[in-house]
This record gives sequence, C-alpha cells and structure tokens, in this order.
Amino acid sequence: VGTASGAVSIGSTHIGNKYFPSTDYCALNPTIWIGEISQVAENISNWTKGFPDRDIDVLINITPNDPIFSENIEMKNLSIATGASVSQTNESQIDVYGDFQNNGTYNPGNSTLAFKGNEIQNFSTNNTISIYNLTIDNDNSLNLLSGNVDIFNSLELTTGDLITNYDHTIPGNNLVTFKSSATHTSFISEIENGNTVVGEVRTERYIGKSNRAFRYLSSSLNSVGTLLDDWQEGVHNTVNNYNNNKNPHPGYGTHITGSKQGANGFDASLTGNPSLFTWEVSSNSWTSVSNTDQNKLKAGNSYSLLVR
Repeated sequence: VGTASGAVSIGSTHIGNKYFPSTDYCALNPTIWIGEISQVAENISNWTKGFPDRDIDVLINITPNDPIFSENIEMKNLSIATGASVSQTNESQIDVYGDFQNNGTYNPGNSTLAFKGNEIQNFSTNNTISIYNLTIDNDNSLNLLSGNVDIFNSLELTTGDLITNYDHTIPGNNLVTFKSSATHTSFISEIENGNTVVGEVRTERYIGKSNRAFRYLSSSLNSVGTLLDDWQEGVHNTVNNYNNNKNPHPGYGTHITGSKQGANGFDASLTGNPSLFTWEVSSNSWTSVSNTDQNKLKAGNSYSLLVR
C-alpha cells in the first residue's frame, strides 16, 4: 500500500459556479493561499492543499497576488493575516461554516459573506470591515467578538440572530452600521422565524446638500441615545456665532433649533423658532418637539425636519 506525507489529492471538479474539492486522503488543514500563479481564487495552483470546502480551514497570507473570489465557494474557518487582502467580485458568495478572523483587508465588491455553521460562529476583525451583503443562516447565531462592521447593502437573517455585543457607553467597538449614500441605503431583509438583532446598531440616512427644506423622516429603530446624540452629533450651539459652530463629525448631523439661548438641547438661533416637528395622530397635526436632550427616536414615528 505504501505511505504518504503531506496531502494527497486526486482530481477536482467545477460544476456551474460551485467548486468541489478533490478527495483529500490526508485531510490536513488548512489550505493556504500562496498566490503563485495569479489572483484567481478558482485556480487550484494558488492553494497549498487545493480548494477549500465546508470542512477545510482557509488561511490568507501576504502573497505576490491577493486572492479575488469571483465564484461561490465554501470553507470552514476563514483567517486573513495582517497585511493580507481578500476581495470578492461578480456577486459571488463565500459560505463560512466556522469562524471568521480578519487581521488584514476584506473588499466585499457587490458580493455576499454568509455564515452557515451548525454551532455559534464568531466574527472578529481588528478594524472596521465593509460588507456588502451579510447573511446569517445558522440556528445558533453569529457572534461579533471584536471590531466594527459597516453593511452597505443588506443583512439577511435566514435563521439565527446577529449578536453585536455593542455597548454605547463604551463606543468604538462592536458597532454594526447600516450605511447610507447618495445612491443607496442599506437595509435588513424581511425577518422570518423570529430571528433578530441582539444588541445595538447604528443606522444612517443620507441627505444631500441642496436648498433649505423640510425633510420627512422616520426611524425604523428605537433609539438608545437622544435626538441630540443621533441627529446633532451629541453637541449643540448656545451662542449665535457661526465662527464658534460645533461640528465634531463633519458630514454628519444637522442644526435643530427651538431656543434663542440653545436650551433643552436645541441649537441657538436669533428667533428661537422650532425646526423639528413630530406628527400627532390624535390631533392630526404637526407639533414642535419640546427638547432634543431627552426625547428619543421611536420606530415608526414621523418627523418633519428643516435641513439648512
């Protein structure tokens, strides 16, 4: 019969847009990206032990060619080393059946990162990672251990929950943000089977620069912070001097007026006229908001906001 060292593989197949690894008689993990031939992740010669599958771990190291996944593929644990990079294109989907650890760079393109394990899966990143589509198809849920996640298109909870572990009193970690731009706002797909997001998230709504106008807004979530925190960058002006305008996060937030002196969380204005109203169903009318340092956004409530 003889003996063999290392991994011995016989054959491999490519059917449609799914890659099936060959029979691995030594079943040694992981398969490591070496990128000696090209950036094509579907080229078997770029891997040390052939294509991964749901039982094979993947390690992405720094190589001459960073991998680009343009076809659907499965793997067990995915680890991206410091300085290494992984990209997806062509609406491809990476199915992860174990844990995901990112110490490098992940470029999502217009593709999907899906978690499909049968035990709780852990997600960790040492930076803010961008994801186009995030899918959770695991009854035991996905647990965000560390890092921040920006979702640019959709979150789909097929089965299981997304556990963020975010604490707004300790900002800067475990924050999941649903991004918004001039062309698109990310969303959570229709939730079935009682799945949910466990923990706090942040949602954005892009409003372009144009003329002074009232904008009609509504939140899809109940807010943890106040209107001051969410829509005014956590600060407000108490004097009518634009040279002293507070703007800790350029590109975010707006002025909300309702007091000449900047009381109750409002930005000071010469007239003190209100610029934020909420719709009162009982009276069938718009009513000015009484303060921004205590009131919070409530899911489904309607607001009319003058954006300057």
